[in-house]
Amino acid sequence: MFRTFVVYNLIFLLIIVFLKPSSSVDLSPDRKKLYHDIVSGRGLYYGFTKLRELNGTNFKTVVFGEEKHKMWLVEFYNSWCGHCHRFAPTWKTLALNAYEWRDTVGIGAVDCANDGNNQLCRDMEVMYYPMIKLFPPNSEMTFLGEDFPKGTVDEMLRNATLKLKIYHNTHQVPTHPNLKLVTESDVDNLWRDVPSESAFLVLVFESENSTAGSELALDLSRTKEVQVRLVSHNNPHLSNTFEVGRGSNRVVILERGSQHTALPVDEHTRVSLNNVVRQFLVDRSVDIPPKLSPVEMIPIDEINIGDVMSVMQQEDE
Repeated sequence: MFRTFVVYNLIFLLIIVFLKPSSSVDLSPDRKKLYHDIVSGRGLYYGFTKLRELNGTNFKTVVFGEEKHKMWLVEFYNSWCGHCHRFAPTWKTLALNAYEWRDTVGIGAVDCANDGNNQLCRDMEVMYYPMIKLFPPNSEMTFLGEDFPKGTVDEMLRNATLKLKIYHNTHQVPTHPNLKLVTESDVDNLWRDVPSESAFLVLVFESENSTAGSELALDLSRTKEVQVRLVSHNNPHLSNTFEVGRGSNRVVILERGSQHTALPVDEHTRVSLNNVVRQFLVDRSVDIPPKLSPVEMIPIDEINIGDVMSVMQQEDE
């Protein structure tokens, strides 16, 4: 990793020697800010508040200390790396789409091009850029993280949710939403561990390998009036009780002390579940997060070394 860092800097020095920057460059304010952040060591995500900028000073305190109850997804990148620039919009979009999950899932980023982070990136055995590592809740400080595959935003969100579901099968984190399948057959028992402040209980009937219900639970985890529970669509007792066909994906919403409502879902996806449940709750004056739309990428151009040098030259004058 250190050798790679040296190579990047040698290449940059050669560019400075042989490439003469123009005396003035017409850049947009956002583009100029990005280049200034890179040159000053602030990285690609400076000022983007939907993710946590981690560094050699705060990484262990946050991931293994104050916020260790969360599952962390951390991107290790190099702000001079073209691949990292191309991946940055994906990581920003993921952080934006997982922002309502922030009490349970932390999204972070470390700039390994910053001198202050060199030792951290070596300690974490970062071998390429960008590299994503997953840290389960309550990870030990000696844990180097689990390699997490890059993909589309939807793919990474589903993969992260699946990892969290697997963790919840053997561990319990009181501050997390309940992602275990309901085993109760008695309707009254469904309310047993639901906080008194919650007036609505959302039952999502789905297959065991689906993540859509868990994503809904994470989306609504900061809405105290609502709790989400996952039910196998093959659960005979609850399927019969709520007249949900065996093997079908449905949503049933229970109101405390009142009747239940079965809601059909066209597609068993995170967006579809959100829209159906959201409309039901909005009609009952529940304050919930904004309507969820399909993932849209946050654009960012690739780095232009000549323009960066011009910004550096202008700031030196």
